[in-house]
Amino acid sequence: MLSATSTAIVTAVFPPQERGRALGINVMAVYVGLSVGPVLGGQLVQHLGWRSIFLVNLPIGLAVAIWGWLLLPRVEREEAALRPDIAGSVLLGGAFICLLVPLTFASEWGWAAARTITLLVVSAVSLTAFAVTELRVRDPVLDFDLVLHNRLFASANLAALLNYMALYAISILTAVFLEVVQGRSAGLTGWLMLGQPAVQAALSPLSGRLSDRLGSRLLSTSGMVITGAGMVLLASMPSAAGMPRVVGSLAVVGVGLAAFSAPNTSAIMGSVSRRQLGVASAFVGTMRVTGMALSVAVLGGIAASKLGRLGGRFLYTHGHNVGSHALASIAAGHYATGYRLAMLTGAGLAIIGAIASLTRPAHVSPPAPTDATA
Repeated sequence: MLSATSTAIVTAVFPPQERGRALGINVMAVYVGLSVGPVLGGQLVQHLGWRSIFLVNLPIGLAVAIWGWLLLPRVEREEAALRPDIAGSVLLGGAFICLLVPLTFASEWGWAAARTITLLVVSAVSLTAFAVTELRVRDPVLDFDLVLHNRLFASANLAALLNYMALYAISILTAVFLEVVQGRSAGLTGWLMLGQPAVQAALSPLSGRLSDRLGSRLLSTSGMVITGAGMVLLASMPSAAGMPRVVGSLAVVGVGLAAFSAPNTSAIMGSVSRRQLGVASAFVGTMRVTGMALSVAVLGGIAASKLGRLGGRFLYTHGHNVGSHALASIAAGHYATGYRLAMLTGAGLAIIGAIASLTRPAHVSPPAPTDATA
């Protein structure tokens, strides 16, 4: 609910010439949360137990709900109420589940395993049925006109999907690299991982403000290239890389994401009419979480590919339970190799995303509202 509405709310209440700056602040808030989360979570787990990381959301959620209820304006809409597209939602959700599960576990199951192939086939059938359904319902969950007839909207969302596919797994895989390969503590790893979100939080407002003046295409494209460069730096780290090398590489990725996020989102929201802001915001959110899930599935699978059918459980079994230093070293070496391959794959995805961003139109004026929707 938050990811589907926050961008639309910010876009609706700020004029077009300030949209990038406002979205930059919105993105900054997200990254501040990402920066605080690991440190706060570590303290909660250490002192109050792991259940506290879920319970802490209750007072925060209640406070935000009350604040939003009091702050947001009440608007009486005169147009006909939208009909929920239940069939489309079920088909799309089923397609994603049947896609992500085999991508996550194929390294353990085997790509030729019956359940892997079956789930992938079900995913393809569900996506086809979803497309047919969306063309027939009155109020589709996904308006295909935005994808088929709005080139800026389509290419910027493709860039967003590739961006999050490239980089979301960095934090998870790098944390494992620091703990398993380098033997660092979980506490120190949490502090080292702050390099990326801290830079993102600091630079996102500036990036958003620059997009109001320079446009979004140059910033978004440059951001993807910088992200790819940061992932190459991570891939080239030796197993004994020092803390400055790790933090510096993560910071480069943070610069790239800061340059990309707010300008790209501003371009997407500026390419649709006011009545389509909610749909556009939800679509961006879908691209973000889908990219994140695919990132963990694909890059995580590559990182674990050298560990055999046990995957990550090989690290746990031989690194902790058996207590064999030799086996633990072998597992760490295999993971380091897989980690480097995953980072190079992510860099390739980032470059493809940069191409998608570069080839999009510089600007598309949203359609003017008709008398029925004004």
